[in-house]
Amino acid sequence: MVQLPVIVVRCRYQLTTCDKKERIMYSTLVSRGMKAVIVVLGIGTMAVWVAPHHLRAGGHEHEDPLHDAMEDMGDAYRALRRTVGDAERNVDSFKQLRIMQKAVLIALPEVPHKAESLPKEERSRFILDYKRDLVGLLTTILDIEDALLASDNEKAKQIHRKMATSRREAHAKFQEEE
Repeated sequence: MVQLPVIVVRCRYQLTTCDKKERIMYSTLVSRGMKAVIVVLGIGTMAVWVAPHHLRAGGHEHEDPLHDAMEDMGDAYRALRRTVGDAERNVDSFKQLRIMQKAVLIALPEVPHKAESLPKEERSRFILDYKRDLVGLLTTILDIEDALLASDNEKAKQIHRKMATSRREAHAKFQEEE
């Protein structure tokens, strides 16, 4: 599709001595080429519009996979809070759970910035606790998914509420004070 306008431009100079039928064919190719360009530009614009915030140019000043994963997880957590209690919106809940699962798996091999400021003796214990908490979070996310698969939205909502407490504790433990 994208090569069509390039071919049309090359042919344009050769059409000076052509008959009427060839000129009509040329104008058809140009209009098809313009349609292709418009479609490609439209799709590109839509992709930028719906892309997650960390994929957009200038989305934020961090270039940190851990930060990006935590931002995505926080966005999905808040969206899940609105959908988890409503059985009609289980599809949306599953989408948010997938985003959270992916974010946990991205964050798991990373090391929090706070670990850099700790003494060497405490650092390994800190990283181990961080990884254990993330594995526990992943287990909690899977518990919510299991409850939703069993059509038990109330149980899923209760697990989500408990996640809020764990979230606050983990942030207090692993985030640097600003």
